[in-house]
Amino acid sequence: MNLQIVDADNRVVAQGRDWRALLDEVGDLANVQVQSKGNDFERKDIKQWDFSELPKTYDLSQSGIQVTLYPALVDELSSVSLKLLQREDRSR
Repeated sequence: MNLQIVDADNRVVAQGRDWRALLDEVGDLANVQVQSKGNDFERKDIKQWDFSELPKTYDLSQSGIQVTLYPALVDELSSVSLKLLQREDRSR
């Protein structure tokens, strides 16, 4: 079976038979979207807990494409960062 991922204008963004490879490819596109649009979640150089409990998911929408991302607390040795990751299994 050939799978296709289309954007809001019904243009094919990615296609293939390996859904895991597509997930990785589209996840990379999601990262680009997060970086280009920015968001109100990601922060760097956090040295004290000044935020509430992390949500399980974070939905981001741009140009009609909705992307679900997964919040994570990332150890940066002398501080932590709040990041949005494309895969839930990497956010734990």
